[in-house]
Amino acid sequence: MIKEPLFSVIVLSSASNLKKGRSVRHCLDSLYRQKQGGFELIVVENSRLKSQKIQNLAVISSVLNEARRSSISARIISIRKDFSPGYARNAGAKKACGKFLVFMDDDTILLTKDALARLSKYCQQRSWGFGAKRFWTFPLNWFEKHSEDLLGENPLVSMQYRKPVPTDRNNNPEIAGFSFIGNFGYCQRELFKVSGGFPSFRDYGFEDDLLMYKLYKLDPDVAVLSDISVVHVNHKLCWRKTNLIPYLKYLSRDNIFWFHPYNIVNGRRDLAIEKKGAYHLDYRVENAYQQYLNSAPADIKQKDKKSLLIWHKKHQLNRIDYCLMLYRLLSAGTIENFVTLSHADFDNLIPFLKSLTDAGLILINKDGSIRKRFIFKTFPNHEIRKTTSRSFQLKQKLNQFPCNALSRKRRYAFIRSRYPFTDYLKFALIGDDDLLAFDIGRLAWIELSVLEKDIDLIREIRKALPSVNAVQTDFCLRQKTSLAVQSFLTDPPYTLNGALLFILRGLEQMDISPGVKEFYVVLNRHMMGRNFDKLCQILADCAIILFETVGNFSQYPLPNEYPEKQRAETFLNLIGINSSILKTSSSSDLFIFRTFKPNLDKLSRQIDFKKIYTHYH
Repeated sequence: MIKEPLFSVIVLSSASNLKKGRSVRHCLDSLYRQKQGGFELIVVENSRLKSQKIQNLAVISSVLNEARRSSISARIISIRKDFSPGYARNAGAKKACGKFLVFMDDDTILLTKDALARLSKYCQQRSWGFGAKRFWTFPLNWFEKHSEDLLGENPLVSMQYRKPVPTDRNNNPEIAGFSFIGNFGYCQRELFKVSGGFPSFRDYGFEDDLLMYKLYKLDPDVAVLSDISVVHVNHKLCWRKTNLIPYLKYLSRDNIFWFHPYNIVNGRRDLAIEKKGAYHLDYRVENAYQQYLNSAPADIKQKDKKSLLIWHKKHQLNRIDYCLMLYRLLSAGTIENFVTLSHADFDNLIPFLKSLTDAGLILINKDGSIRKRFIFKTFPNHEIRKTTSRSFQLKQKLNQFPCNALSRKRRYAFIRSRYPFTDYLKFALIGDDDLLAFDIGRLAWIELSVLEKDIDLIREIRKALPSVNAVQTDFCLRQKTSLAVQSFLTDPPYTLNGALLFILRGLEQMDISPGVKEFYVVLNRHMMGRNFDKLCQILADCAIILFETVGNFSQYPLPNEYPEKQRAETFLNLIGINSSILKTSSSSDLFIFRTFKPNLDKLSRQIDFKKIYTHYH
């Protein structure tokens, strides 16, 4: 037994026989063939089914019997219960004697024969590292069919593998093109202990992301193993998207939205940490947008510095419009259709299109057709507790009656459409007598806050949706805190002062970072009458403009408990019509407002707080 080896190589093996063509045999063989010996090998067997465990252990034991003839100290740790990959790796680390821990999965095969010798040089300079070049077997299931044929003197010669391409796996070759710490990376054993090791997430997915983040906080001077190559067996994914939610929650404790290991690998360590803000795009779209900001339209020459400066300040698309333009582009299908739908001229579309092609997000074929080269998916939803919201009775003195279920769905669909490639959005509902929180509060990509006066409604939201920040407040009182949201939606009282007050309270909650912000107000223009024009004038004087209108956006059923029901029945009966045929009370429009830097003090002075619910004055 080697007392203090330099390396303890910890290989996590699970269901290798069933899912990966006995890849563990090739993984261990590639370690056995390393030029540098004298390391400790620990294989942690973590198959869930007993039959899989028996088969896997038999294969592992046969390989380790060969390893014991060399200077390699080898042993097996069999996890008896159904534990997570993080737990299993941590169990192997606790048994390790080496100064440095090297982590591998059983579907990772070393292509570099002196990988451990190269690691020993990295260890002299850095306490941890990852980022070996990662290739993938292809096509899918090829390895499983030819696994037995690859066992020979030099099995890698006949193995089919290649760099990841956009159609592979997660459709993200930038991430799939290098190893994380779990599938090939190293860490000083003492640093690993200080970090707390891998989290015990339920299955594969984000457990090594979180460890790398914790290590990066402890020591940002990380080694990138770019001169080492591995091949990954391309099999069906088994990682859980639900791991993403606890991962995000952990980062959120440090006010961090995302950790970007690929920026470290690509030499952009200063961009490894993305601090939490109010609005985060998919990082691929964000990278394309950053390229767009440094571009210029076709009708301006690079030497024309004055025109370039004007274009950058006054004509470039903001993030919201850039994403909406990308959504139109992908919906159009061809360049010709896109130009007709874009509301833009081609000189200004050229830098937009170029940013997307340079970032690899789209491919424009010779016939003008457009092919998308990335897949965007929202985060998995939060679980929602059982709620009595359907039977919940609103207080008439504090609330209007809620819109119907179809209108609530329309509101969520609208928010999604305004932020089509968004990973994260801080959003607020200013008043929620429409009970919209119960529809969008379970969405993980939206961090929702609700400001509402009705304490019973606030309690109902808190009970059903612990992830929602539900705040009970009197809108007539000055708000003490800011939620720093990117946007908000309000369905205010349909009065001049009521609408202005709810808009003011929403604007007070908005993020103060530079850039165009937009928010959404549901109003009945007929009920507002000429006061709607006055409202728009007041807002414009405070640097808030009406940007767009969506007609007939919300419908409201006639409620039995409100006087409006009685007035409608009286009228219909008077003209001889069966009152049961009328089920809808009213229809309202959605108004999209935009602002850059609103004058909230001036807006506040325009509001008569004594007439919030007064229609006729």
